Order: sequence, then C-alpha cells, then structure tokens
Amino acid sequence: MFAQRQHTILFVTLDAVSRVDMLSGKSVEVLRSSCLRRPEHATLGDAVKMGLGLRPSKCGHIYVLSNELWSGKVSLSDEIVGVVDQDQLEQTLSLEAEYESGISPFDSRLGHAIASTVDGQKTWWVTQAELSQLRQIAAAKPKWPGKIIGVSSPASFGLDPDDDHSSPLDLNSSDSCGDFAKAWLTQYMVDKSKLPFIDLPNQSWIEKQQRAIGMLTAATALLICIAMHENGSGQLASASTNLFQLVEQEKKLRLLLNEEEESSRLVREVKQQNEKLDAAQAQQRDARLRDRTQYAAMRTRPVQLLRALAESADPGHWLQSIKLTGSQVVISGVAVDSTSVTMSAQRLEAALDSSKWLVQPAKISIDEASRLVHFEMTLVPLNDASQPLTVASKGATDVR
Repeated sequence: MFAQRQHTILFVTLDAVSRVDMLSGKSVEVLRSSCLRRPEHATLGDAVKMGLGLRPSKCGHIYVLSNELWSGKVSLSDEIVGVVDQDQLEQTLSLEAEYESGISPFDSRLGHAIASTVDGQKTWWVTQAELSQLRQIAAAKPKWPGKIIGVSSPASFGLDPDDDHSSPLDLNSSDSCGDFAKAWLTQYMVDKSKLPFIDLPNQSWIEKQQRAIGMLTAATALLICIAMHENGSGQLASASTNLFQLVEQEKKLRLLLNEEEESSRLVREVKQQNEKLDAAQAQQRDARLRDRTQYAAMRTRPVQLLRALAESADPGHWLQSIKLTGSQVVISGVAVDSTSVTMSAQRLEAALDSSKWLVQPAKISIDEASRLVHFEMTLVPLNDASQPLTVASKGATDVR
C-alpha cells in the first residue's frame, strides 16, 4: 500500500495566481485547480496568501513556483568544480550567477540541479530567490493545516530543450496548470535533485537562541522574586541552586551567540574578498574587450588604406610601391610636380581621417632628366605616431 499525502502547488506570476491541489500515492492525481487575477500592487507574499485562501482552505505540503524568482543556467569549469566542496557549491554558483541575475549572493538562496557535463565544464539549472522574497513567502504560512516546503521557478522545469514539458505554461487555463503541476510534482517525488528547488528554511538558529535567552532571563527574574519572598531557608537554598543553573545555561548560550557573531564576521570578510575578486574580473573583461576592439581595427586597416588610396588618386601622380615596415606603411611614387604630391597627401589624409592613420611629411626628390618628382609618404597608426604632421604642412614646397 502506498501512503497518500495531499500536496498544493501555487503558481505566482505578475498578473495571475493559480492553485492546484493533488494527492500522491502510487501515482499523482489532480484533485482540483483554480485561477484568479493578481491585483496590481500585491506583493509576492500577498499573492501566496491569496492562493492559499482559495477554497478549499485545507492544504497539504505547499510548493510555491513563481516567475518572480530568477532562473537560468550557470556553468563552471571542471578545475573550479574540483576544488569546491559540496557545501560551498551553492555559494559558488550564486557568485557566478550574479552577473546575469543581478542578485547579491549574500542576500539570497539558490537551488540547483545538474543539467549537463560537456567539454570540460558542468552546467546547472538554477533558481535564485532574494531573502526578502523568502521572508514574504514564509510569512504567508497558513493558520490551517499545511506546510510551505519550498520554492522554485516554473521556468526551471523547461530549461532542457529536449524536455517534454518545455512548452509555455498558460496560467489562464486550469487544465494547463493541472498538467504542469502533475508533471512537476511527479519529478519532485521521483528525484528531487533534478529540480532547482529551494527548501524554505525554518526559523533561524540565532532567533531561537535569542528567544531562549529571553526566556531564561525572565525565569531568572522570577526565581529571584520567589527567593526574596520565601521564609524557609531550605526553599531559598533550592532557589539559589536553580538560579545558578540558569545562569550557567545563559553563559553557554551567550558563548554560542558569540561564536555565531564571529562566524558572521568571517562571512563579511569573505564577501569583501569576493567583491574585490569581482572588481578584478571586471577589469580583466574590460581589458579583453579593448584588445578585441583594437584587433578588429587592425584587421580592417589594410582595406581602409587601399580604399583611401583609390579615393585620393588623380592623373598628377602614380604609385610605384606600397611597403609594410613594422606597423608603418611606406608609399612610393612619381608625380608631375610637388603640388600634385601635396594635394594627393591632403586627399589621402582626409580619406583616412576616421581610420586612425597619420600621414607624415613626404620625402621629395626631382629627376633632372625627366623633371618628374619622386616622393615617399609614410603612414603611421595613430598610437605609433611620434608627431601629428602631414605633407600639407609648411615643409611641402613646389620644387619646379
């Protein structure tokens, strides 16, 4: 015989709230489903309360699936996975997801499920929720029978393109909600580790300890009052013994709280170190972006140069050679006079204005036999130029 248990799944989006009640045993059976519009200004906690308030009010184990929670894929290289303990995996994935989700890894919880292992890296499906969102959901805990087990995102159930349940979820359709909830709960019951699910934490340890200390303090005060009003010396001795035991317990609890505070301090230090690491990684990304931009510009320079030479050509000069010397380009040719050289250089400089090239002064000589002017112009990339001079400066003169 399979023990039957009631389950309730709440789907919460920005404009709708849907509730599906189910019964699990040998298989999962949908009992009922219902939908309603979510008011415009309702918080996530308000929406959960609305869903739990739908009739019938009796709930089983409650699971909240909301697309307000961030969901996506996060990958880590095998080298990183090899040095990360299982207890540190959630924090590591949160740090890696922060660039996409924009959620601080120290103010959130993250559920994860392995998706694939390919080419030296592992990929997880993740769902990330801010602590404020989890507090809102926890505050919506029903007064009637029922327990909120945890949260996830409906999108995380369809991240795998080969998954049969990757079709969009229509919250306006009770049948669609029921089918999706049945498939999701079946997967949860079979193997929870395959879903990026966040278990909703119970009351925090430090809150419990603070309440215990408060109760001990009140009890201590009460015993003091009893001791002051008792006439019998035996009763006073008993009260003193009880008081001593309570004081010792209070000291132990305060010691535990001090250890918790020290742990919090270490967490803050780790957070600061991670922030510095994030800043260094951002600088590295910016540097790589600059390098790629410069490389792309260098690849297009030859094409830009040939286009500029074609645009600046005229019948008054002829190019004889184009040579590459290091990062510089040397152009040689002959012209009918130096004025043609000057005008050609001016046109070339104008054509190369947006291409980060500078035209340096031309070397000019005259052939006595033919009276043609031999010239040589040097083009220098902007970051290599020693001086922003052009052939159009005062150094260019007509030698004829």
